Amino acid sequence: MKVCLITSADCPRRRLDATQLKDYFRQNGCQRTRSAADADVIVLITCAYTCQAEDLALDMVERFSRMKNQLIVTGCLPAINPQRLEKVFSGITLPIHLLGDIDRYFPGFPVNFSKISDANRASTVSPLPFFRPGDIFRRVSRHPVLTLKMFLKKRRIERLWAQKFYIRTSWGCRGKCSYCVIRKAIGDLRSKPIAVCREELCRGLDQGFNSIVLEGDDTGAYGLDIGSSLPRLLQELISIKSDFTLDLGCLNPIWLVKYAQELTLIAGSGKLGTIECCIQSGSDRILQLMNRYSNSDKVVSVLLDIKNASPSTVITTHVMVGFPTETEEDFEETIDVVKRVGIDELVVFPYQEKEGAESGGIKGEVAPEIIKKRSAHIYRLLSRQGVDVLCL
Repeated sequence: MKVCLITSADCPRRRLDATQLKDYFRQNGCQRTRSAADADVIVLITCAYTCQAEDLALDMVERFSRMKNQLIVTGCLPAINPQRLEKVFSGITLPIHLLGDIDRYFPGFPVNFSKISDANRASTVSPLPFFRPGDIFRRVSRHPVLTLKMFLKKRRIERLWAQKFYIRTSWGCRGKCSYCVIRKAIGDLRSKPIAVCREELCRGLDQGFNSIVLEGDDTGAYGLDIGSSLPRLLQELISIKSDFTLDLGCLNPIWLVKYAQELTLIAGSGKLGTIECCIQSGSDRILQLMNRYSNSDKVVSVLLDIKNASPSTVITTHVMVGFPTETEEDFEETIDVVKRVGIDELVVFPYQEKEGAESGGIKGEVAPEIIKKRSAHIYRLLSRQGVDVLCL
């Protein structure tokens, strides 16, 4: 059986899923092909975090469903917007939190998916990216230079993903952010045992990696479901006698503040290479509307403590521009927080209303042209100050 794995997801967690699926089919004697036309089975791993990502995923579903191969659609789309998916596809869909159910479609396979180890490398499984022509035309016509820069930067980031060693510490999320619908796809928190994380770290070190990424949908919530915690995990990992650093991804500010003392001590040990803390906004009023931790001064204070403890630690964050009711003052407060912390890397998300998100009921929509203007402004301003900015 020939299998083609394709992803529309610009997300390391879905790329890890792709690697695990690749191992699943390989251990069951399947041949991998990069040509969808030559495949007996196409597995499409989708993203639906933004409206554009959802539209792209649906375009790819339509494209591949016209072929005579068997198509399996997994990733985030089947759970985030099953209604739209059902309008264009009546075949096999598999929400990502039920990925283990893939065995039912291959009853003759001797190796079950549950026997496949979690992946530690983010696979680049797709052929050349498939873009919606209309989206590309609109972006290029409005911001040609910025669009080219962001395209090249995203490709560079994807290459870096492929070079890293990942430990996925958990799946699922405890957060209830008003703008987010991803929890529908990923489910509640499911933490990996500390002993397994330690084994994976040792394997990465044996393979010559000295920069290890701790990845999860809600990394700071680690252990709440198994009677453990993120600090206990980190202390166990850094107790291994070897020269390495940990990159801590997807840390919600509520966990940054809760574990401020422990994280600062770990940073001071020289073991914290990068910390990704997604502040989203510098306006406490907007943060409350987002259902997120809303004391931005405290977040700034903790991040500065980490910086002082370890000046070499890279701090990266995400901000959302144009959340409903966001004023110029709110926007300037976001810029101010980034400046005060001395953020090294920044990802800018223009707000998009997602069907089913709580934020859709908030009155006070920010006009699309204002969102574009603010995104371009934050890129130009902070890039000139040495911040590595990616605008999505």
